[in-house]
This record gives sequence, C-alpha cells and structure tokens, in this order.
Amino acid sequence: MRISFITVVILVLCAGCATNKNAHKYNFTEGRFAYTDSLHEKTMSAVLIDEDDTVIVVPGKKMVSLADSLLFIIYPPIQPSDKNDATLRKNSLDIDAITIPFKYRPVVKGFPNQLNTNFNGAVYVGMRTDIYKISYTQKLSGDYKRTETHFGFSVGAFLGFGSTAVNPWVTQDFISAEYDGFVLNKGIAGIIGINNLSFGLGLGFDNLLDKNRKYWIYQNKPWIGLIIGLNIN
Repeated sequence: MRISFITVVILVLCAGCATNKNAHKYNFTEGRFAYTDSLHEKTMSAVLIDEDDTVIVVPGKKMVSLADSLLFIIYPPIQPSDKNDATLRKNSLDIDAITIPFKYRPVVKGFPNQLNTNFNGAVYVGMRTDIYKISYTQKLSGDYKRTETHFGFSVGAFLGFGSTAVNPWVTQDFISAEYDGFVLNKGIAGIIGINNLSFGLGLGFDNLLDKNRKYWIYQNKPWIGLIIGLNIN
C-alpha cells in the first residue's frame, strides 16, 4: 500500500498548523455561549469574558458592562467552598480544508474491495457544536489552576478533487493504458475534534472527469474514507 508524497506533506502541514494556530475552534475564548454551572445544573444563554485566569459569566444574550449587570458569576470562585466548574456550548458554521488519505471501496462488478491511498483534497462545510469544560483546582498556595477540556463535533458536506488509478482492470479491459485519472469528490461527513485533533469519516462518490468515465467501474459508486481537517474560518 503506497501513500502519495503529497498526502504525507499535507498531513504534516495540517498537524503543524493545528498545533500552532490554537484558534477559537480549539481554545475557549470570550463570547456568547450556552452556559451550565455545576451548582444549579441549569442551562442559560450567557456572555463570557475571559480576563487572564478569571472567567466572568454575564447571563443574557448581549455584551454589557459588569456595572450594568445585576447578576454575574466569577470563576475561580471567591469562596473555596463554592462550586468551581462550568460547561459551555457554542454552535458555529464549520469550514474546513480536508484531506482524505484513505478510501475503502466495496466490491464492484466482481472486482475486489480496495483501500486506495491516492491524493484527495476538498472543502468541507457543516454545522459544528463545541463543548468546553472549565474547572479550577485550588493549589496549596491558595491560587487556582484552570483546566480546559474541549470536544467538538460537526456534520456537513464536502466537495473537492483527487486522483485515482485508471487501468484495464478498473475499466473491464475497455482501455489498455494505465494512468492517474482526475476525479471530482463529493459526499457527506461527520467530524469530531478533541482539543487540537480533528478527524472523521466520510461517505463519498467519485466522478472520473475524462473520456473513460463511462468505462470506470467506480463512477458514482460509494466509498467510505478517513477525513483529516484543518479549520479555515
């Protein structure tokens, strides 16, 4: 099984960018969230303000000054006995540049199932939900250490281009040449993100874009593929 050099390079670059970027998609930043505290277990809309190691929760849907707010909650707690963790949820549009390093193709017209590793790249658009768990642990010094745990999931569709091997075996001997054909990728996918790692599975269909598409046995046939994504919005 051979993975194309271009695919390896893209995966390395994506991993490096995802690690260094630390964008809002991965790390908690101030903004509007659905907020649930550990004391009341009640979910409400809230605006969160992140000040260094302190998170201020202002219930409501608009950003207001703290002086004008009748109720706000501060993390870490003022009293050590107070509850000191919160769960935050945020919905957003998800636009990713994705690569599909592996495609599994079922048996077609008697040709064995295949695991293809040709280069494939696409743009993915979906709706994403990010869930953040913020907790504080009091140290012996009396200060608080903040810990953030993040999990996200997204469902959407993708469209892009890739390459595939075209030869007599996958054209039922209608052609004698062997070459890498240009294909259009399209389909649906589910992506999950744990901290900086983003990956998922896609159900897709390929269209060969040259004159031999009428012979290609995988034309518009479904495949299942591994997806690795990098957020671009």
